[in-house]
Amino acid sequence: MQNSSPAISPVAITAYSTVNACGVGNQALLQALKNNQSFLTPLTLFEVNFSTVVGEIKQELAKIRPELAAYQSRNAQVALTALNYETD
Repeated sequence: MQNSSPAISPVAITAYSTVNACGVGNQALLQALKNNQSFLTPLTLFEVNFSTVVGEIKQELAKIRPELAAYQSRNAQVALTALNYETD
């Protein structure tokens, strides 16, 4: 099977920010890795009928502006939190 999609030009990544169970920002992730910390906890966002642990983001997430309400989702809030975070 041949890919008929047009080629996409490479883009340089010059900065990034992380949002995960360790916290918001790259330093939070780095410290967790250096300290061999696990942030896996029982799931609390919603109920499931089995026992599990997850890397749940417990920090407050950015709010979606009212005019963008059609795009409201937890994923959008995580992405917006990362975009709004000042690099560390």
